Amino acid sequence: MFELEAYVVEAWHASARHQALLADARDAEQLATHIAQLAQTLVENGVATQDQMLQAQGAVATARATVARSEAASSAADAALSLLTGAAASADPFTVPTVVPSLSEATAHLDRPDLQLADTRVEAAQSVVKAERGAAMPVLGVSGKVFGLDPAPMIYDDINWNVMLGLTVPIVQGGAVMAKVDQAQAQVEMASAAKRLIQDQAKLEIIRIHGELSASMASLTERETALRLAEEAVEAAEARLKEGAATMLDLQTAHGGVAEARVRLTLAKADAAYAHDKLRHATGSL
Repeated sequence: MFELEAYVVEAWHASARHQALLADARDAEQLATHIAQLAQTLVENGVATQDQMLQAQGAVATARATVARSEAASSAADAALSLLTGAAASADPFTVPTVVPSLSEATAHLDRPDLQLADTRVEAAQSVVKAERGAAMPVLGVSGKVFGLDPAPMIYDDINWNVMLGLTVPIVQGGAVMAKVDQAQAQVEMASAAKRLIQDQAKLEIIRIHGELSASMASLTERETALRLAEEAVEAAEARLKEGAATMLDLQTAHGGVAEARVRLTLAKADAAYAHDKLRHATGSL
């Protein structure tokens, strides 16, 4: 069940990721269409050449093809998510984490189902040890009888009782009982070792995912800076185009840089969100 939950988390984020990329592709298509219309106007006014307008129209065709591919990928991701959840589903937009929890906080308390099951197995094995040890304890037996009297005594007469106490020690079966105790104790040690192995594997998984989250958050900051610089390049290209110091190709190239920067930023956000949820799942808090 724990492994199935991990697949669901992965499928959910795949769906959310492709939806975000599809939104970026549609924005890029609208931008390419706007540039193509602008190129048409500049050609009509004699500012741009026919070749430049054809390049802009080619960019529109490329953007539309990207949208088509993104739609297909998004539909496939939604289908995979629906298969795992058993219901027609499409992921909500992912939430980008703002901070990275410390590694000590992440490994301080684990509440995973596999660890809970390991605890149950250890407790069950310990109960078996107690039960087997109980079979080796002495058994106290009590019996009693009254001697029959004829004629029957009066109520004020003394009655002779014969009470017997017996203490039975399973000497003959003692060896077999202790062997069962040793076997049960071995089961406890095996269950405890399995629990420690699961704990170690969980901590190693948390360390790895924590590193992924830290790297994703660092990349996120870098991608945000790259997008800002790309947008500033567009503003500069537009200003030069108005002054006649740039061409439509320069503007188109600048806008292409913005589109690429947005996609890279979306991927960085998706990676950070996925790593954050993987960390929560690894600790059992998701």
